[in-house]
Amino acid sequence: VYGLVFLPVLLTMMDIGLSTRLWYTGLDAGAYAGGYVPLSEYTAGSLGRLIRMLNFYGMPAVTIIPLLYIALRDKKATLLTRRLAWLLLGTQIAGMSIQMGLRGLLGPATRVLFMGIVFVLAYAYAAFQQMISERRLQRGRLQTRLTALILVITVPILVAVVAFVSTRAEALIEQAAIQQQEAELLGALRQFQLVSWAVLAIGVAMLLALAWLTIRQAFRPIGRLTETATAITAGDLTRTAPVESEDEIGGLARAFNSMTEQLRDLISSLEQRVAERTRDLSASEKRFRDIAESTADWIWEVDAAGRYTYCSESVANVLSYTPEEILGKTPFEFMPPDEAARVGEVFAQIAANKQPIVDLENRNLTKDGREVVLLTNGVPILDSEGKLLGYRGVDKNITERKLAEEEIERRGEELEALREISLAVTAQLELDEVLQSVVERGCRLLDVRAGSVYLVDEKRGDLELVISYGYTKDYTGTRLAPGEGIAGKVLQSGAPLAVDDYCHWEGRAPDWGAESLTAVLGVPLKRGGQVVGVLDFAEMAQARSFDEHDVWLATLFANQAAVAIENARLFEAEQRRLQMTSTLQEVARILSSTLDLENVLDTILEQLGRVVAYDSAAIFLLSDGILKVVAGRGFPDVEQVIGLTLSVEEEALFRQICREKRPLVLADAQKDERFLKAGGTNYVRGWIGAPLIAQGETIGILTVDNRQPNAYDEEIAQTVFLFASQAAMALENARLYETEAHRRQEAETLRLAAQALTATLDLQQVLESILTQLQQVVPYDSASVQILKGDHLEIIGGHGFPNLDELLGISFPVDGDNPNRR
Repeated sequence: VYGLVFLPVLLTMMDIGLSTRLWYTGLDAGAYAGGYVPLSEYTAGSLGRLIRMLNFYGMPAVTIIPLLYIALRDKKATLLTRRLAWLLLGTQIAGMSIQMGLRGLLGPATRVLFMGIVFVLAYAYAAFQQMISERRLQRGRLQTRLTALILVITVPILVAVVAFVSTRAEALIEQAAIQQQEAELLGALRQFQLVSWAVLAIGVAMLLALAWLTIRQAFRPIGRLTETATAITAGDLTRTAPVESEDEIGGLARAFNSMTEQLRDLISSLEQRVAERTRDLSASEKRFRDIAESTADWIWEVDAAGRYTYCSESVANVLSYTPEEILGKTPFEFMPPDEAARVGEVFAQIAANKQPIVDLENRNLTKDGREVVLLTNGVPILDSEGKLLGYRGVDKNITERKLAEEEIERRGEELEALREISLAVTAQLELDEVLQSVVERGCRLLDVRAGSVYLVDEKRGDLELVISYGYTKDYTGTRLAPGEGIAGKVLQSGAPLAVDDYCHWEGRAPDWGAESLTAVLGVPLKRGGQVVGVLDFAEMAQARSFDEHDVWLATLFANQAAVAIENARLFEAEQRRLQMTSTLQEVARILSSTLDLENVLDTILEQLGRVVAYDSAAIFLLSDGILKVVAGRGFPDVEQVIGLTLSVEEEALFRQICREKRPLVLADAQKDERFLKAGGTNYVRGWIGAPLIAQGETIGILTVDNRQPNAYDEEIAQTVFLFASQAAMALENARLYETEAHRRQEAETLRLAAQALTATLDLQQVLESILTQLQQVVPYDSASVQILKGDHLEIIGGHGFPNLDELLGISFPVDGDNPNRR
């Protein structure tokens, strides 16, 4: 746009200097006939019409539309740019209005030159403001840039003025041509034009020189001020700027000198503060090094590549390396490979984000190969541009804390496992299942291969192995005396006992020689402070040592196991009681199903086997202080026992039972002098005697025999006593029934006998009827009828004798040799 505005001026200068005839054609009058150029052709160069059309039509099209867009729609334009756009737009509209208004007063050339001057001034101002805004004027020497700017503004104006004067002179000459000759007028015109252009050239040269000298003189203090600033920048704070005037430049010099003095004071103060700060930093560094060397934590610093650049002496306490052995290496070189890979990924992510290292746990290897756990904390080291230079931090040895945490976690897991095991064990109520579960779960808890459970035999006072697990054979039934083997010693002391090498332990039990036992641990099973059993845990064929923690854990488990075993025992006892109650009810039903004494006796001995295990048993019935064996089972010679009679008063055992009316238990009958070894009972060891009580009276005694000593206890004796009570009721009922039946039989026999006696008068028939009816009342093998004659008895009839005919008629004195008395 500025080029279009400046185009007429440029073409005018070309026409003057080069005779191009692009705009002015009247500059060379010799090219026309008579040396006279008509005024209409004076500005009718080859581009005259085009220039006028461009100025009138092209300028608006080129300038108005873009200027409107910049002023109204361009969001990227600055506020200054929009203001300049409105200025140029107003100038354009004003110029077009002026051209239209002066169309009748001024010629085309005059209007073009006038508009050129207006546009040159407006666009030169806009360009200058834009150059200042974009700091373009700061490139190059200032005085040269100002001189060029003055020339750009003034030269077009001067050229326009000369052209305008020449044009007006031409019009005057044309009017005077009527009165003067043409040659004279043309000569005067040429002379005037030459003088005008010469004045223009001299004016421009003088203007250029004056501008140059003025600007140079104005900018000389600024140059000196610049030299002073350069010297001060180089470090010479003694330089001052000369004050040569009282104008703005002088004020600037004084302000600059004041600033220099303040700068000297500030630098002096800064140097003093830097010195003090240096001393403080030295003291702080000393304190830091003292702390770094005295603390147990390892203080370090690494570069951006992760290599140690600083390392405190404490590293010797952490990794057993000297600082010299650490420097230049990376932390990953002191870690196991898997840990180095893990921590490397974490550190790479942290470093990429320039984040601090917060509580990063990592495993490291010491110089002697031990593994330690470090807790790393660090902060990034950044330069002024935020570039990562490295990290500075501290490593704390938390190995003991981690071991403690792991121990706490392990104990928590063990306690949780113990709780689950306890719940699982106590949920079972079958004693055998509980014992088996106790051993298996205990072995898993302590991570051993084998285990066993011993229970105290209260009758014998020793231990019996009831569950064997993990051994090469089943040791169930093995017995240990107090003090024998580990279990025996635990029973004796009531405290846990651990042996690391059982095979070479002097107190080992001989029954375990076939097992390659190494470490064995025994813990007591206690109930109410009393040892009721022992839990054994054993490792086989590999080294193992039970430490205090293992003993503690096994003891806790044993306490839970003891509760579970006791619960199972109580449940089993209750089950036995319920079963016994059911059995006794069934036995009572069976015993009451018959009233025949012989059947009742057999049923009692048969049903007794459902209540208690025995090798032999006998039923004694009491009559007039005499006990008689009426039934027996399991004896070597039952016939030898049946019918055996004993006097209650003469036998202490039976006397005590009858008097106290409660059962009596013998642990070993052969060792009790009160026991009667009759009827081949030398084999009897365990023995129970229970009274048969009916309607509050003892009617007999039930005895139960066993070949094993300590086979019976008070609990079993009470069970037998309950059974004996049911048996006594059945016996009493059978005896009552038998007595009643016997009485009925006797009455019937007497009735039949009386009927037979009155039915015939034949003596032999009467005698036969009497003996037959007697057989119904009193069973016999042989019987006779004797009649009293005086003081003699005579046999008159008989039955069952092989020589009855020889006996008939025999008589014998009543008081003499009488066979009835034999």
